[in-house]
Amino acid sequence: MHRLTRFFLIAFLVQGVLSMLTGLIPAGHGAAQTANHLRDTATVLTVLFAATLYLAMHFTPRLSKRMLLAPTLWTFWNALGAFPASLYLEEKTALVIGIAQTLLALAFLFHFNDRSSWQWTSREDARQRPFFTWRNFLLSTGLSACAAVIFSALLLHAGAFMIAKKTNGYVRIRPSGAFMEERRFQRTDKEVRLVAMVHIAQRDFYEEIANTLPENKSAAVLLEGVSDEGNLLKKKFGYSNIAGALGLTSQSDSTFQKNARNGVAQPESAPLPEKETIRNPAISQEIAYVAADVDVAVFSPVTLHFLEALGNLLGSKTLSEALVVIQTPDSPLTNDAEAELVFADILDKRNEHLITEIEKALPAYDTLVIPWGAMHLPVIQAKLEKWGFKETQRFQRKAFSFQKRSAAGSSPDKKP
Repeated sequence: MHRLTRFFLIAFLVQGVLSMLTGLIPAGHGAAQTANHLRDTATVLTVLFAATLYLAMHFTPRLSKRMLLAPTLWTFWNALGAFPASLYLEEKTALVIGIAQTLLALAFLFHFNDRSSWQWTSREDARQRPFFTWRNFLLSTGLSACAAVIFSALLLHAGAFMIAKKTNGYVRIRPSGAFMEERRFQRTDKEVRLVAMVHIAQRDFYEEIANTLPENKSAAVLLEGVSDEGNLLKKKFGYSNIAGALGLTSQSDSTFQKNARNGVAQPESAPLPEKETIRNPAISQEIAYVAADVDVAVFSPVTLHFLEALGNLLGSKTLSEALVVIQTPDSPLTNDAEAELVFADILDKRNEHLITEIEKALPAYDTLVIPWGAMHLPVIQAKLEKWGFKETQRFQRKAFSFQKRSAAGSSPDKKP
């Protein structure tokens, strides 16, 4: 047991040194690939070593938890991505984590050999302990439960951080629920509202958006929603099944979307009319709803295949049906090689089209409301700022709650 502990601490030290080296060597350097390969190999071996010792600690008190618990948990944490430290450190993660791990390993190795201060690490002391005790087993199990809770909290924090970062803060995950942000931008007499949307939310989330749309001024809502004029998709998809199962409302069934489909909505295939032919909402008190998304015809066959598979997944009535769709060998939902192309179609092409629609609509309307998915809005915001728009206000609405009873979000027209 004494020797195993020493070997693990040495392996832990070697992994830390290799991680530090990968952080010091520039990415384009010839030695970078070799250093990365050595670090990855050392990581796998150290994780296997740590898992073995961690499990053995539950059954025998001859392995010192004081000596092994911290480095084994550190090994697991590092292997899981070192969240949330890696999110904040980004490209410096390998260097900083490597330095910290090296110092930690050296400290434990120093005390491991200092029998005058750490007598419980000596071989003689370990041999005097019984091979198994229930006290050790229960204590180790309790520590494992605490570690599991801590790791879960770190992963949840990392997930929330990544969502906020990917959406530039348009989506915020908090203990009370998920919040979507609206930002308003002004340039002289023109206003653009970027409203982060989600396909599934509590009903009052959509009603609040519908109730805070501008009145008594020339305004248009540029709608998100891919059309399929040529019926290229064999399987249409929606979110009603999932929303119903979760006790929520899908966007397609919401008050906001129903208003868009009623009399004031323009046909999806119709181009935006010229300014002089637009009815002035200040007189009619009607808001123009304009289809501002692309048709699936612009997508690649790979993306069409992906959308059909997604339709099958969303249309699944049971969990077993969903698992069958995901586990299909040729399922594009799990094909990482095609993910980049699909992402470019679903995000980049639609962003480019939306920017074109905004350019066409700005001369015709005083206010544009753009209720689109949060992943699209950072690019649109950057374009608006490039055009001279300045942010004037921010509001957040609760899309759904993690509690049984949901509270209403903050409404921009109710609470400025």
